[in-house]
Amino acid sequence: MKPQQLKGFAGFRNDIPEERFTTADLSVASNVDVDETGRVYRRSGYTKLANATAAHSLYSDGVTTYFADGGSLYRLNGDYTTAAVATGLSSGGPLTYVTVNGQTYWGNGAQSGVLTGMVNRSFGLTPPPSPSLTATIGSFPAGRYGVTVTYVRNDGQESGAPEVKVITLGANSGITVGCPASADPTVVRQNIYITMTDSEVLLFVGTRPNAQTSSSFTARTIGTLALRTLARAPLPAARVLGYYNGRIYAAVGQYVFFSDPYNFELMDPVRNVLPFDSRVNTIAPVVDGIYFGTETATYFLSGPDPSEFERRLVSPYGTLWGASPLAPGEFVTKEKLTGNVRLWMSKKGPCYGMDGGVSVNMTSTRIVMGEAQYSANLFRAYSGTYHFVSSVFS
Repeated sequence: MKPQQLKGFAGFRNDIPEERFTTADLSVASNVDVDETGRVYRRSGYTKLANATAAHSLYSDGVTTYFADGGSLYRLNGDYTTAAVATGLSSGGPLTYVTVNGQTYWGNGAQSGVLTGMVNRSFGLTPPPSPSLTATIGSFPAGRYGVTVTYVRNDGQESGAPEVKVITLGANSGITVGCPASADPTVVRQNIYITMTDSEVLLFVGTRPNAQTSSSFTARTIGTLALRTLARAPLPAARVLGYYNGRIYAAVGQYVFFSDPYNFELMDPVRNVLPFDSRVNTIAPVVDGIYFGTETATYFLSGPDPSEFERRLVSPYGTLWGASPLAPGEFVTKEKLTGNVRLWMSKKGPCYGMDGGVSVNMTSTRIVMGEAQYSANLFRAYSGTYHFVSSVFS
């Protein structure tokens, strides 16, 4: 047999029988990397840094690293010690994260929260129930009055307001407003809003400590601050999170809910929703739109805001649940793409998505994917070589 000179390898391949391979194709590639020249070299080993029983959902916001283990969420410190920042999680459920303005929002489909260093708090405030109203003595003119209450967090964030309660008063009356205290330990006060006589506009009339569940208003003052959070609610605990152009997007089943603009913890639960054909597994924002991957297809929604989105099918196959890291385009392909691209694992292999809704499957001509549901993804730079690393499992 004539000797063959092996000048380089193209990597693992399984889309054709081995007897049809070229000398560049590998049927097995275990614990090796292939660089851009085709050279194969052994991967580096690993060192155990921290003890855990069933660690998963590792994430870094660029400063702080978090991971889940059992029913707790932990911070991984610089010396590789750990500290619990949240407990009571659904054991084993994978977490999704997104960091905006130094705060990391997380969810696992059942619970959610917001992390700032070692502190975890609720992701949005549960609105209070509609207040109880009782007529009392005062100087309100006769007529109809609408009343509602909100909770206010210690950082000034205000909850959504529940359905407006209406009371009809006779002359020389007042209103006693009752509302239970919030169980959220970060809530410090309640704001009360009352309309003018026979009006629909709710105006701020006063505030009280969260623990104070009742107060009376006997003189109708003319407020100037109108309620802005009527019928608003927190985003639901999401399976997938993403941030794009001033809003957080949260996927629950086949629906993607989005926050109000620059108010990440409030939404209109009726209007702030995008429906899809099946469960959403991927949210991958780029400069001019968002890639959404479902169980059955991948879409690009272009435009600056949901009110202007244009939806287009980019792949007739779905994606696996998992992160979609951002990577410099020049390091992803030999074509030296400009700008950044999003990376994700589809049901037919790794893909990248560029601005403008152009998506490319990077291994469709070499690798046939097996059945899988989840992926753990990262973009790695090592010794001048760049890899999209994805661990997939069912």
